[in-house]
Amino acid sequence: MFMRKEFIETEKIEDFLMHRMDAGERRLFEVNMLLDPSLAEKTEAQAGVYKLVRRFWRKQTRKQLSLIYRQLLKETPFAQQIQ
Repeated sequence: MFMRKEFIETEKIEDFLMHRMDAGERRLFEVNMLLDPSLAEKTEAQAGVYKLVRRFWRKQTRKQLSLIYRQLLKETPFAQQIQ
Protein backbone atom coordinates (compact mmCIF):
# COMPACT_ATOMS: atom_id res chain seq x y z
CA MET A 1 0.00 0.00 0.00
CA PHE A 2 2.86 2.38 0.79
CA MET A 3 4.37 1.74 -2.65
CA ARG A 4 1.05 2.57 -4.28
CA LYS A 5 0.90 5.92 -2.44
CA GLU A 6 4.45 6.75 -3.54
CA PHE A 7 3.64 5.81 -7.13
CA ILE A 8 0.57 8.05 -7.15
CA GLU A 9 2.57 10.91 -5.65
CA THR A 10 5.33 10.47 -8.26
CA GLU A 11 2.73 10.42 -11.02
CA LYS A 12 1.19 13.66 -9.72
CA ILE A 13 4.62 15.30 -9.55
CA GLU A 14 5.26 14.25 -13.14
CA ASP A 15 1.88 15.56 -14.27
CA PHE A 16 2.65 18.88 -12.57
CA LEU A 17 6.11 19.18 -14.11
CA MET A 18 4.91 18.14 -17.57
CA HIS A 19 1.99 20.61 -17.47
CA ARG A 20 -0.61 17.85 -17.73
CA MET A 21 -2.82 19.39 -15.05
CA ASP A 22 -5.57 21.90 -15.56
CA ALA A 23 -5.37 25.23 -13.74
CA GLY A 24 -7.35 24.02 -10.72
CA GLU A 25 -5.26 20.88 -10.30
CA ARG A 26 -2.05 22.92 -10.58
CA ARG A 27 -3.20 25.34 -7.89
CA LEU A 28 -4.17 22.47 -5.59
CA PHE A 29 -0.79 20.83 -6.15
CA GLU A 30 0.99 24.12 -5.43
CA VAL A 31 -0.98 24.50 -2.18
CA ASN A 32 -0.07 20.91 -1.25
CA MET A 33 3.61 21.73 -1.83
CA LEU A 34 3.29 24.72 0.52
CA LEU A 35 1.69 22.53 3.17
CA ASP A 36 4.05 19.58 2.66
CA PRO A 37 7.74 20.55 2.39
CA SER A 38 8.55 16.93 1.56
CA LEU A 39 6.36 17.13 -1.55
CA ALA A 40 8.07 20.37 -2.55
CA GLU A 41 11.51 18.75 -2.14
CA LYS A 42 10.48 15.71 -4.19
CA THR A 43 9.08 17.96 -6.91
CA GLU A 44 12.27 20.02 -7.01
CA ALA A 45 14.38 16.85 -7.16
CA GLN A 46 12.28 15.41 -9.98
CA ALA A 47 12.56 18.71 -11.89
CA GLY A 48 16.34 18.47 -11.50
CA VAL A 49 16.33 14.94 -12.89
CA TYR A 50 14.29 16.05 -15.92
CA LYS A 51 16.72 18.92 -16.49
CA LEU A 52 19.70 16.53 -16.44
CA VAL A 53 17.95 14.12 -18.81
CA ARG A 54 17.16 16.95 -21.27
CA ARG A 55 20.78 18.16 -21.09
CA PHE A 56 22.10 14.64 -21.73
CA TRP A 57 19.64 14.14 -24.61
CA ARG A 58 20.71 17.42 -26.25
CA LYS A 59 24.37 16.48 -25.89
CA GLN A 60 23.75 13.07 -27.44
CA THR A 61 21.73 14.61 -30.27
CA ARG A 62 24.51 17.11 -31.00
CA LYS A 63 27.03 14.27 -31.16
CA GLN A 64 24.83 12.33 -33.57
CA LEU A 65 24.24 15.36 -35.79
CA SER A 66 27.93 16.18 -35.82
CA LEU A 67 28.75 12.61 -36.86
CA ILE A 68 26.16 12.74 -39.66
CA TYR A 69 27.54 16.10 -40.84
CA ARG A 70 31.12 14.78 -40.91
CA GLN A 71 29.97 11.74 -42.88
CA LEU A 72 28.12 13.94 -45.35
CA LEU A 73 31.19 16.13 -45.85
CA LYS A 74 33.07 13.04 -47.00
CA GLU A 75 30.56 12.66 -49.84
CA THR A 76 31.73 14.82 -52.72
CA PRO A 77 28.29 15.87 -54.07
CA PHE A 78 27.15 17.09 -50.64
CA ALA A 79 30.41 18.88 -49.90
CA GLN A 80 30.23 20.67 -53.26
CA GLN A 81 26.65 21.80 -52.62
CA ILE A 82 27.49 23.60 -49.39
CA GLN A 83 30.60 25.34 -50.67
